Amino acid sequence: MMKQNSKMIAPKDIEQARILETKMGEIERKIKTLMSVKLVAYILLYASLISSFVAGWTWLSQVSQSIAFFSSILGSGVILLSILFLNRVIDSWFSDLHLMASHLIAIYVKNEDEWRPTILEFIEQSF
Repeated sequence: MMKQNSKMIAPKDIEQARILETKMGEIERKIKTLMSVKLVAYILLYASLISSFVAGWTWLSQVSQSIAFFSSILGSGVILLSILFLNRVIDSWFSDLHLMASHLIAIYVKNEDEWRPTILEFIEQSF
């Protein structure tokens, strides 16, 4: 994506841009993983809420009914707290991603004239 043979671009900028691109890819993978975990947590929350309603049916025995009720309430609370925690972590990763992207944009703008052809080629390849 970047020219290596350009003498106008500072080597420090090229190295920082490569490091930022690598870190942004890692963060993107982490966010996708956390979003998948959050989806599973939502499914488990739904299942525990359904089991709490099923526990209220009168034809179940009294012992199994109370065990199912308390486990579904406890499970719902734990899953809800884990979803809230996952939301905070995902928001934190997104803010890190935004900061890295703005730093990368600043590097590109600083060296706009030297990198313009390669940026346009990259945009054309992506469409």
